Amino acid sequence: MGMFDSLYVDCCCGNKVEFQSNAGDCTCESYQINNVLNSIAGYLIGSTEKCDVCGAIITLRGSVVLVAEFTHNAAHEPTATKTKNKRRRVSE
Repeated sequence: MGMFDSLYVDCCCGNKVEFQSNAGDCTCESYQINNVLNSIAGYLIGSTEKCDVCGAIITLRGSVVLVAEFTHNAAHEPTATKTKNKRRRVSE
């Protein structure tokens, strides 16, 4: 039996419905919809489970947003180069 992480979603009847994910580190962690890791959320988008109590079908919808962050290390910053403005006189 493999390891997985679980996301628990509250059904409209109050029952907790489990979605299992083998994305990420799979450390047998339990998450709620408001604290799930992005890797697990991305894996589970589009997943469907049925509530054992009321029979409701729950489908996870959403998106994971990736943002590139750029930082510059002062030791590796390129030095600014100065350029002279050269103007050419155009003869008429």
